[in-house]
Amino acid sequence: EQLAQRDGQAAERVAEVLQRDASLQAERQEMAQALLNRRTRRSVLTPMLADLHAYCVERGVELVVVVLPIDVQVSDAEWAKYPGAEPVDMAPSLALIADVVADMEDLGVRAVDTTAALRAVEPGAFLDGDIHMTPKGHRAVADALAARLASVPPVLAPDAGLPIGRTWTPRHEDWLRTPERRVRGSTQARCETVQRAEWLQVSCQAVDGRRPTDVTVRSGDRGEARVTRTPDSVTLVTPVFDNDPLDVIFHWEAYGQVLSGTWSAAGTLDATFGPREPTLARPAAISELEGRLCACARAVRTEEICQSEGVPLDPARTSVETSYVYECEATCAHLSGGNLPACDASWPSDCAAFLACAEGSLAALPTCPDGHIAIGGAGLCKPACDAAHPCPDDETCWPWQGAGYCG
Repeated sequence: EQLAQRDGQAAERVAEVLQRDASLQAERQEMAQALLNRRTRRSVLTPMLADLHAYCVERGVELVVVVLPIDVQVSDAEWAKYPGAEPVDMAPSLALIADVVADMEDLGVRAVDTTAALRAVEPGAFLDGDIHMTPKGHRAVADALAARLASVPPVLAPDAGLPIGRTWTPRHEDWLRTPERRVRGSTQARCETVQRAEWLQVSCQAVDGRRPTDVTVRSGDRGEARVTRTPDSVTLVTPVFDNDPLDVIFHWEAYGQVLSGTWSAAGTLDATFGPREPTLARPAAISELEGRLCACARAVRTEEICQSEGVPLDPARTSVETSYVYECEATCAHLSGGNLPACDASWPSDCAAFLACAEGSLAALPTCPDGHIAIGGAGLCKPACDAAHPCPDDETCWPWQGAGYCG
């Protein structure tokens, strides 16, 4: 009775922990909606200007916003023309101008800050004793506006969050605790396949002298696939979309195999590893950033791979065996990640944060470089695109939250 009571209490605690984990996962998905490409309205003028922009778009007219500073924002010397005025440092007020310009460019609206143009023609950009511009100042503003009109509009920034039906990428521990998905030919290929929601992870290990070297995604991922190459494995993490069949080549040193799959009617992936094809072989090549990622994973997780050997527990009962391990060494064979250039730039000296960023942790989202947006369920930094900013010929401009990205 005591054992049953104790086991029942343990089961209740496990159920509570699992329920708490499920709740945290739901919160994580909500955080993705709030954090990914969060667009902060910096200026109090933005709501009005956004409405004006929408009004113009409906009528086929382009809105261009020109921000004019007052004279004392352009030059401290302008204070001298106001008798009795106490000069004030106006540099902090320039943030008001920068905020309007930044907000407009997020909306894809051309905006012009004319402060530098006016400053370049001082003194004499403004009337004496008046905040209004002279012909010299007007000419400087006109030149700045003409230059902006001659350039391409800014690329539109995406709305925050994930599209309906999408989830944030699973965590490292989620992959480890999820049972393997049955994929024809995966066991013979020495690859493990795991599926969570729309996400698929395929990890191929180096065994029996056969070393996987690379992955080529030919179609089906919409540019969201992440490939991780280590000395012991290659791993693919990608979303699978209902209407986009997945077509991927897994390369080994001596051959390659094609993984093809589609969504089944049951809502799971129906996939198959094809035969070995020597023409698809590829030599191993691990980049410097992949090397850093592996080193960080070893340092943070301290995972090891060991040789093992079974020995008799009792010489008189040879059918009963135990085992022991020997020759253990650090490994990063269960590593998956991507977004490495952005993560390296954001976390150049923090191994734990760099690893978390590469694996898609919301707590370590990178800062995307100029001209890039965070896309997909892992916040990958991709070049933004639209009609004025086309992708290279070999890439597609995929829609993402009201904007677009190359992939």
